[in-house]
Amino acid sequence: MCASAPSVGVDSFKGIMLGQALDFGHAWTNFLAVTGNIDNPGGQPLPDVTPLSPVLPAPAGPSLGDMGWHRTGPDRDKFGKYSFIMEPTWYEAQAIKNGDLKVLVTSECNPALTEMGQEEWRKAVTMTDDKGHYQLEMLVSYEIMLSETARYADYVLPDKSYFERWELLYMPWWYNFGHGVALRQPVVDAPGECRHSNEVFIELGKRLCPEYFAFKDDLEYYDIQLAGLGLSVDRLQAMGGLWSPGTTGFRKYERGGFGTPSKKVHLYWEDLEDVHQALPRVGLAPEYEADTGEFPFILISYRTIFHQGSGQWTHNNPQLRDPVGGLMENPLLINTATAKKLGIEDGAVVSVRSRTGRIKVRAKRTERIRPDCLGLHHGFGATVGRVAVLGEGVSDNVLISDSGMTLDWQDLVGGESHVSTRVTVER
Repeated sequence: MCASAPSVGVDSFKGIMLGQALDFGHAWTNFLAVTGNIDNPGGQPLPDVTPLSPVLPAPAGPSLGDMGWHRTGPDRDKFGKYSFIMEPTWYEAQAIKNGDLKVLVTSECNPALTEMGQEEWRKAVTMTDDKGHYQLEMLVSYEIMLSETARYADYVLPDKSYFERWELLYMPWWYNFGHGVALRQPVVDAPGECRHSNEVFIELGKRLCPEYFAFKDDLEYYDIQLAGLGLSVDRLQAMGGLWSPGTTGFRKYERGGFGTPSKKVHLYWEDLEDVHQALPRVGLAPEYEADTGEFPFILISYRTIFHQGSGQWTHNNPQLRDPVGGLMENPLLINTATAKKLGIEDGAVVSVRSRTGRIKVRAKRTERIRPDCLGLHHGFGATVGRVAVLGEGVSDNVLISDSGMTLDWQDLVGGESHVSTRVTVER
């Protein structure tokens, strides 16, 4: 239908969070290719990296695969075939449990509440050895507003908001298809002793390995990066804070091909033949096929316009939890026909149970969800700060498994299902 339509727009992101990430990504790429929607207007643009200068000397990162602690389990060798652009939070919990992670620094995140497997994360950061000492020796949390994670931290450091800090913004791999650099500039002074986490990381770096931190501060770092463009922070300020020479256009592959050995799109992935994944596997990931009798519904974690694109950074903002401008609670979305069959009235309190947890939540009957699915808005359940008294709400991550508990599934699919899981619901 897409191929025959006079015009079509295609885009997707959620599919890579469902547990069969590699299969979905492969199938999606093939779909884009056969319908002519790779780097095509309306299709998926190929990103073009802004040519910023490297800040030298640049240390080589450690080989996480060789270290081993974050990739364990019976399928470790197969798991080594895959790479991640974002390492999921459960690696932290797994590393703490194994005794390999001793110091953890969190910034612009709230893993004790907003990440899948939050209960396992909380358990890990409070684990003790046989002498009663915490296995995680130090937890540092940078915060603008106190969060669930701050409750577990040894040190809570006051961060700067984006109205109070310098940042160089560019999009190295996201949905952009052209060069561009924007300068975020402070418009007000930060109160008290607030410091942006980047400033603190630079100071730590100077003390740990000064040979790699041979620059004064974050602004000097940005000047080095901008030098390759003939720019500096001062020049970028004079230009209004934005450098954008125009897009590099679509169909860039016509000039140099794709980043594959043949320079062509590969529908069949020869390098994964030995693990039987040269073509995407059809069907659901293994975790969705298991225990279907006990857990007949698939819980879907979703977001709304109030918090879309902000991750966890707005969920502890009380202004976004008011009854007029935001959301006060996250009721369980249940299809009208399903609710009628189960005898669940609109607004009734129900119990939702998964393999890893149970919650009680108010039900909302709706036609906006499939009969075999249930829906919960992500990011609720706070018990810290003013948001805790503004409305109700439950955390969907109580129900969503920590992937470290299901390595026999997760290793093989190259991803983790952090927006859905199988559940059952009852009055």
